[in-house]
Amino acid sequence: MKDLEPRTPDRAGVKMTWTNIFALVFKVLLALPGLIANRPSVVDPRVHAVRSLTRKASHAHQRALITQFIKKVKSEKGYERIGAVG
Repeated sequence: MKDLEPRTPDRAGVKMTWTNIFALVFKVLLALPGLIANRPSVVDPRVHAVRSLTRKASHAHQRALITQFIKKVKSEKGYERIGAVG
């Protein structure tokens, strides 16, 4: 959320103006739907569904299933790139 950077103080002890506080709260409120859509109770079932499919498949079939899943997520969510951690 690079949009928040100009709204927050860049060093300790600096007071935030009322306009910056209002803008910060507004940006966070606009980001809430995205945070709610990606909460663990929604994401975990999708991950478990893919894992259960890939455990039963060969390595080549696993790659195809994962590629298909990523393409589906990209098209549904409008993502250009998807990264992974862990």
